[in-house]
Amino acid sequence: MIASGIYPHWPKVPAIENEHLIVDARVFANRKSLIASLPVPRGGKVAEIGVWQGTFSTFLIEQLRPRRLFAFDIFTGHECDEWNGYSGNQLFEGLTHRQFFEQAMAPFGDVTVIVEGPSETTLGDYTDRSFDLVYVDGGHDYDTVKADADLAVEMVSETGFLLFNDYIMLDPGKGDIYGIVPVVNDLVVHGPWRVVGYALNEHLFCDIALCRSDHPMVRPTAQHAPVAEPPNVHPTEQDAPVAEHPMVHPTEQHAPVAEPAEQRASVTIRQIARLLYRGVRHPRRAMRWLSQLANGR
Repeated sequence: MIASGIYPHWPKVPAIENEHLIVDARVFANRKSLIASLPVPRGGKVAEIGVWQGTFSTFLIEQLRPRRLFAFDIFTGHECDEWNGYSGNQLFEGLTHRQFFEQAMAPFGDVTVIVEGPSETTLGDYTDRSFDLVYVDGGHDYDTVKADADLAVEMVSETGFLLFNDYIMLDPGKGDIYGIVPVVNDLVVHGPWRVVGYALNEHLFCDIALCRSDHPMVRPTAQHAPVAEPPNVHPTEQDAPVAEHPMVHPTEQHAPVAEPAEQRASVTIRQIARLLYRGVRHPRRAMRWLSQLANGR
Protein backbone atom coordinates (compact mmCIF):
# COMPACT_ATOMS: atom_id res chain seq x y z
CA MET A 1 0.00 0.00 0.00
CA ILE A 2 1.31 3.47 -0.84
CA ALA A 3 1.83 6.07 1.86
CA SER A 4 -1.30 8.04 0.97
CA GLY A 5 -3.37 4.93 1.64
CA ILE A 6 -2.01 4.66 5.17
CA TYR A 7 -1.89 8.40 5.83
CA PRO A 8 -4.65 9.98 3.70
CA HIS A 9 -3.75 13.50 4.83
CA TRP A 10 -0.14 13.20 3.74
CA PRO A 11 0.76 15.96 1.24
CA LYS A 12 1.56 14.85 -2.30
CA VAL A 13 5.26 14.15 -2.78
CA PRO A 14 6.61 15.03 -6.25
CA ALA A 15 9.25 12.61 -7.52
CA ILE A 16 12.81 13.89 -7.88
CA GLU A 17 14.39 12.78 -11.17
CA ASN A 18 17.96 12.90 -12.50
CA GLU A 19 17.47 16.34 -14.03
CA HIS A 20 16.77 17.73 -10.56
CA LEU A 21 20.28 16.87 -9.35
CA ILE A 22 23.45 18.73 -10.22
CA VAL A 23 25.82 16.58 -12.27
CA ASP A 24 28.23 16.15 -9.36
CA ALA A 25 25.60 15.46 -6.68
CA ARG A 26 27.03 13.15 -4.02
CA VAL A 27 25.99 11.08 -1.02
CA PHE A 28 27.91 11.65 2.21
CA ALA A 29 28.38 9.58 5.35
CA ASN A 30 27.04 12.39 7.59
CA ARG A 31 25.88 15.98 7.55
CA LYS A 32 29.19 17.37 8.75
CA SER A 33 30.97 15.88 5.75
CA LEU A 34 28.27 17.30 3.46
CA ILE A 35 28.62 20.82 4.84
CA ALA A 36 32.42 20.63 4.80
CA SER A 37 32.27 19.87 1.06
CA LEU A 38 30.25 22.98 0.16
CA PRO A 39 32.12 26.01 -1.22
CA VAL A 40 30.86 28.40 1.46
CA PRO A 41 33.13 31.47 1.72
CA ARG A 42 34.93 32.17 4.97
CA GLY A 43 33.68 35.29 6.70
CA GLY A 44 30.21 34.71 5.29
CA LYS A 45 26.74 34.77 6.74
CA VAL A 46 24.99 31.64 8.05
CA ALA A 47 21.53 31.00 9.51
CA GLU A 48 20.37 28.05 11.57
CA ILE A 49 16.61 27.71 12.01
CA GLY A 50 16.16 25.62 15.14
CA VAL A 51 19.31 25.46 17.27
CA TRP A 52 18.32 23.22 20.21
CA GLN A 53 21.35 22.98 22.54
CA GLY A 54 23.87 24.65 20.22
CA THR A 55 25.98 21.60 19.38
CA PHE A 56 25.48 21.94 15.63
CA SER A 57 25.70 25.72 15.86
CA THR A 58 29.19 25.27 17.26
CA PHE A 59 30.13 22.99 14.38
CA LEU A 60 28.82 25.47 11.79
CA ILE A 61 30.96 28.24 13.26
CA GLU A 62 34.09 26.13 13.63
CA GLN A 63 33.76 24.60 10.15
CA LEU A 64 32.50 27.55 8.08
CA ARG A 65 34.11 30.42 10.01
CA PRO A 66 31.30 32.92 9.29
CA ARG A 67 31.39 36.51 10.40
CA ARG A 68 27.82 36.02 11.69
CA LEU A 69 25.69 33.01 12.64
CA PHE A 70 22.03 33.92 13.10
CA ALA A 71 20.41 31.48 15.55
CA PHE A 72 16.62 31.32 15.15
CA ASP A 73 14.55 29.51 17.78
CA ILE A 74 11.52 29.87 20.03
CA PHE A 75 13.70 28.72 22.97
CA THR A 76 10.97 26.88 24.85
CA GLY A 77 12.73 23.51 25.11
CA HIS A 78 13.05 23.75 28.89
CA GLU A 79 9.26 23.61 29.10
CA CYS A 80 8.91 20.22 27.39
CA ASP A 81 7.65 17.34 29.55
CA GLU A 82 9.66 14.64 27.81
CA TRP A 83 12.17 14.40 24.97
CA ASN A 84 13.84 11.05 24.31
CA GLY A 85 13.40 10.05 27.94
CA TYR A 86 14.51 13.35 29.48
CA SER A 87 12.58 16.27 30.89
CA GLY A 88 13.21 19.80 29.73
CA ASN A 89 14.74 20.60 33.10
CA GLN A 90 17.22 17.73 32.71
CA LEU A 91 18.08 18.57 29.12
CA PHE A 92 18.92 22.18 29.92
CA GLU A 93 20.40 21.54 33.36
CA GLY A 94 17.96 23.74 35.23
CA LEU A 95 18.47 26.71 32.92
CA THR A 96 16.04 28.13 30.43
CA HIS A 97 16.55 27.05 26.83
CA ARG A 98 17.95 30.44 25.89
CA GLN A 99 20.24 30.62 28.93
CA PHE A 100 21.65 27.19 28.06
CA PHE A 101 22.24 28.18 24.44
CA GLU A 102 23.87 31.48 25.41
CA GLN A 103 26.18 29.61 27.75
CA ALA A 104 27.07 27.05 25.06
CA MET A 105 27.79 29.78 22.53
CA ALA A 106 29.72 32.06 24.88
CA PRO A 107 33.04 31.31 23.10
CA PHE A 108 31.46 32.64 19.91
CA GLY A 109 29.65 35.64 21.35
CA ASP A 110 31.09 37.98 18.73
CA VAL A 111 29.74 35.79 15.92
CA THR A 112 26.38 34.56 17.23
CA VAL A 113 23.21 36.62 16.81
CA ILE A 114 20.23 35.16 18.68
CA VAL A 115 16.81 35.75 17.16
CA GLU A 116 14.07 34.54 19.49
CA GLY A 117 10.49 33.97 18.41
CA PRO A 118 8.32 31.93 16.03
CA SER A 119 10.11 31.51 12.72
CA GLU A 120 7.08 32.59 10.72
CA THR A 121 7.43 36.05 12.27
CA THR A 122 11.20 36.37 12.67
CA LEU A 123 12.55 35.07 9.35
CA GLY A 124 10.73 37.71 7.33
CA ASP A 125 13.16 40.39 8.53
CA TYR A 126 16.05 38.55 6.86
CA THR A 127 14.70 37.81 3.38
CA ASP A 128 17.33 39.86 1.55
CA ARG A 129 19.15 36.95 -0.14
CA SER A 130 22.33 37.67 1.79
CA PHE A 131 22.99 34.31 3.49
CA ASP A 132 25.65 31.94 2.23
CA LEU A 133 24.03 28.97 3.97
CA VAL A 134 20.64 28.48 5.61
CA TYR A 135 20.08 25.32 7.66
CA VAL A 136 16.42 24.47 8.34
CA ASP A 137 15.70 22.33 11.41
CA GLY A 138 12.63 23.90 12.98
CA GLY A 139 9.17 22.40 13.38
CA HIS A 140 8.74 19.23 11.34
CA ASP A 141 5.03 19.27 10.55
CA TYR A 142 4.15 20.14 6.96
CA ASP A 143 2.70 23.60 7.60
CA THR A 144 5.69 24.73 9.66
CA VAL A 145 8.25 23.35 7.22
CA LYS A 146 6.41 24.96 4.31
CA ALA A 147 6.30 28.34 6.07
CA ASP A 148 10.01 28.13 6.97
CA ALA A 149 10.96 27.08 3.43
CA ASP A 150 8.97 29.89 1.80
CA LEU A 151 10.98 32.41 3.80
CA ALA A 152 14.30 30.56 3.76
CA VAL A 153 14.46 30.53 -0.05
CA GLU A 154 14.44 34.33 0.08
CA MET A 155 17.22 34.37 2.65
CA VAL A 156 19.73 32.37 0.57
CA SER A 157 22.06 34.33 -1.69
CA GLU A 158 22.32 33.58 -5.41
CA THR A 159 25.42 31.47 -4.75
CA GLY A 160 24.32 30.14 -1.35
CA PHE A 161 23.01 26.80 -0.12
CA LEU A 162 19.75 25.72 1.51
CA LEU A 163 19.87 22.61 3.71
CA PHE A 164 17.11 20.66 5.43
CA ASN A 165 17.59 18.33 8.37
CA ASP A 166 15.53 15.15 8.88
CA TYR A 167 14.70 14.52 5.23
CA ILE A 168 12.52 11.54 6.10
CA MET A 169 8.80 10.86 5.76
CA LEU A 170 8.12 10.07 9.41
CA ASP A 171 9.82 9.54 12.74
CA PRO A 172 10.57 5.80 12.85
CA GLY A 173 10.41 5.78 16.64
CA LYS A 174 7.32 7.85 17.31
CA GLY A 175 5.52 7.55 13.98
CA ASP A 176 5.09 11.32 13.68
CA ILE A 177 4.49 12.45 10.08
CA TYR A 178 7.14 14.86 8.84
CA GLY A 179 6.67 17.50 6.17
CA ILE A 180 10.27 17.89 5.03
CA VAL A 181 10.21 15.49 2.06
CA PRO A 182 7.10 16.92 0.33
CA VAL A 183 8.29 20.51 0.87
CA VAL A 184 11.83 19.86 -0.39
CA ASN A 185 10.69 17.79 -3.36
CA ASP A 186 8.24 20.51 -4.35
CA LEU A 187 11.03 23.12 -4.25
CA VAL A 188 13.21 20.96 -6.47
CA VAL A 189 10.60 19.66 -8.93
CA HIS A 190 8.53 22.83 -9.29
CA GLY A 191 11.01 25.52 -8.27
CA PRO A 192 14.44 26.82 -9.24
CA TRP A 193 16.39 24.49 -6.93
CA ARG A 194 18.67 21.52 -7.51
CA VAL A 195 19.99 18.80 -5.21
CA VAL A 196 23.69 19.21 -4.38
CA GLY A 197 24.15 16.43 -1.84
CA TYR A 198 22.52 13.99 0.52
CA ALA A 199 23.90 13.02 3.94
CA LEU A 200 23.16 9.79 5.73
CA ASN A 201 22.45 9.67 9.44
CA GLU A 202 21.42 7.26 12.16
CA HIS A 203 17.85 5.95 11.72
CA LEU A 204 17.84 7.72 8.32
CA PHE A 205 17.33 11.18 9.79
CA CYS A 206 19.17 12.40 6.70
CA ASP A 207 20.10 15.85 5.41
CA ILE A 208 19.67 17.23 1.91
CA ALA A 209 21.44 20.25 0.40
CA LEU A 210 20.07 22.45 -2.40
CA CYS A 211 21.33 25.29 -4.55
CA ARG A 212 19.62 27.47 -7.12
CA SER A 213 19.34 26.12 -10.66
CA ASP A 214 21.60 28.95 -11.93
CA HIS A 215 24.25 28.33 -9.26
CA PRO A 216 27.85 28.05 -10.57
CA MET A 217 27.90 24.40 -9.43
CA VAL A 218 25.08 23.51 -11.82
CA ARG A 219 26.17 22.21 -15.20
CA PRO A 220 23.89 21.24 -18.11
CA THR A 221 21.81 18.18 -17.28
CA ALA A 222 22.70 16.74 -20.67
CA GLN A 223 25.95 15.65 -19.07
CA HIS A 224 24.08 13.09 -16.98
CA ALA A 225 24.99 9.67 -18.30
CA PRO A 226 22.26 7.02 -18.55
CA VAL A 227 22.37 4.45 -15.79
CA ALA A 228 23.59 1.16 -17.24
CA GLU A 229 22.56 -2.25 -15.99
CA PRO A 230 25.43 -4.08 -14.24
CA PRO A 231 27.10 -6.69 -16.42
CA ASN A 232 26.36 -10.38 -15.94
CA VAL A 233 28.85 -12.09 -13.71
CA HIS A 234 29.18 -15.87 -13.65
CA PRO A 235 28.93 -17.62 -10.27
CA THR A 236 32.46 -18.99 -10.68
CA GLU A 237 33.79 -15.45 -10.58
CA GLN A 238 32.55 -14.79 -7.04
CA ASP A 239 35.98 -15.12 -5.48
CA ALA A 240 37.91 -13.40 -8.26
CA PRO A 241 39.94 -10.29 -7.31
CA VAL A 242 37.86 -7.14 -7.38
CA ALA A 243 39.27 -4.53 -9.76
CA GLU A 244 38.71 -0.92 -8.78
CA HIS A 245 36.49 0.96 -11.20
CA PRO A 246 38.01 4.06 -12.86
CA MET A 247 35.17 6.14 -11.37
CA VAL A 248 36.38 5.38 -7.84
CA HIS A 249 38.75 8.16 -6.77
CA PRO A 250 41.25 7.90 -3.91
CA THR A 251 39.50 8.83 -0.67
CA GLU A 252 42.24 11.27 0.28
CA GLN A 253 40.96 13.60 -2.43
CA HIS A 254 37.87 14.29 -0.36
CA ALA A 255 38.01 17.33 1.90
CA PRO A 256 38.60 16.37 5.54
CA VAL A 257 36.20 17.39 8.29
CA ALA A 258 37.43 19.07 11.45
CA GLU A 259 36.51 16.23 13.84
CA PRO A 260 38.32 12.90 13.29
CA ALA A 261 35.18 10.89 14.09
CA GLU A 262 33.46 12.58 11.20
CA GLN A 263 36.23 12.01 8.63
CA ARG A 264 34.56 9.70 6.19
CA ALA A 265 34.91 9.54 2.41
CA SER A 266 31.89 10.71 0.48
CA VAL A 267 30.11 8.08 -1.58
CA THR A 268 28.62 8.66 -4.99
CA ILE A 269 25.19 7.36 -5.87
CA ARG A 270 26.74 4.98 -8.40
CA GLN A 271 29.01 3.54 -5.68
CA ILE A 272 25.96 2.79 -3.55
CA ALA A 273 24.29 1.12 -6.52
CA ARG A 274 27.45 -0.92 -7.01
CA LEU A 275 27.41 -2.03 -3.37
CA LEU A 276 23.75 -3.03 -3.52
CA TYR A 277 24.39 -5.04 -6.67
CA ARG A 278 27.34 -6.83 -5.13
CA GLY A 279 25.46 -7.44 -1.90
CA VAL A 280 22.75 -9.30 -3.78
CA ARG A 281 24.96 -11.22 -6.19
CA HIS A 282 28.28 -11.55 -4.36
CA PRO A 283 28.01 -10.83 -0.63
CA ARG A 284 31.64 -11.66 0.19
CA ARG A 285 32.97 -9.28 -2.45
CA ALA A 286 30.52 -6.64 -1.30
CA MET A 287 31.69 -6.87 2.28
CA ARG A 288 35.34 -6.67 1.16
CA TRP A 289 34.60 -3.56 -0.90
CA LEU A 290 32.65 -1.94 1.96
CA SER A 291 35.52 -2.62 4.35
CA GLN A 292 37.97 -1.00 1.92
CA LEU A 293 35.71 2.03 1.57
CA ALA A 294 35.32 2.41 5.34
CA ASN A 295 39.08 2.25 5.81
CA GLY A 296 39.69 4.84 3.10
CA ARG A 297 41.37 2.43 0.65
